[in-house]
Amino acid sequence: MNTTLWVELKDQQAEAINGGLRVILDFNTDRVGQDYDRKDGINNLETCMNLCIGDSRCKAFTHVPPGLQPGQTNPEGICWLKDGVPQATSRQGLTSGIKS
Repeated sequence: MNTTLWVELKDQQAEAINGGLRVILDFNTDRVGQDYDRKDGINNLETCMNLCIGDSRCKAFTHVPPGLQPGQTNPEGICWLKDGVPQATSRQGLTSGIKS
């Protein structure tokens, strides 16, 4: 089992290293579009990040905590896996990550 190392880079951004892979995290950020999969019931950021890390197709992701999916009610968290890196937009409570 890999342990995640978290390093704060600057306000609203952090770096996570897990299993030798690096992910840049942008807090309060949504990356709309280029979704290829939606995983429901993902209530924490680390689980969402690990889904992306474990999938070679995944280039980026957005984690939506319960109750924060724009335009709909989501009683559980959602992890949006993306096969590209869409433009970042400000969205309170969401976290997006880019695998590098």
